[in-house]
Amino acid sequence: MIKKHFILYIAKCKLNYLPITVSRKQQGEKALTVYITQEVRGRDITDAATYGDLQILVPAKEQVAFSTQPTVRRITRGLQKFNDDDYLLVSGDPVAIGISCAVASANNRGKFKLLKWDRLEEKYYPLFVNLYQKSTKED
Repeated sequence: MIKKHFILYIAKCKLNYLPITVSRKQQGEKALTVYITQEVRGRDITDAATYGDLQILVPAKEQVAFSTQPTVRRITRGLQKFNDDDYLLVSGDPVAIGISCAVASANNRGKFKLLKWDRLEEKYYPLFVNLYQKSTKED
């Protein structure tokens, strides 16, 4: 099994040290998935493949216009198997990003992981979100 370890600490966000272990798919194991909220033409996201198989939730040509229900249904179907091991790569329409985060959170007890692009380092950093974590006095 190939494993890579990443440790991230962002002082302003009050995140704790976040060890994330990413392993490649082996026989009999579930493949990790990176769900891309919306495809953006011309953007190279191949680096995100190191975190799992890439799956696009909303195609580039689709816009969330006056009715959000078709997009909600599409994203809900796409995130049915979302779990603690998967990531959201947020890109595209802000409405699609918001719906994707809400559905991932609802499907996974308020927890989900994001991939954030750092343009200075030119790589993705994983971020962990837990909506139901109790705050501490340090917050």
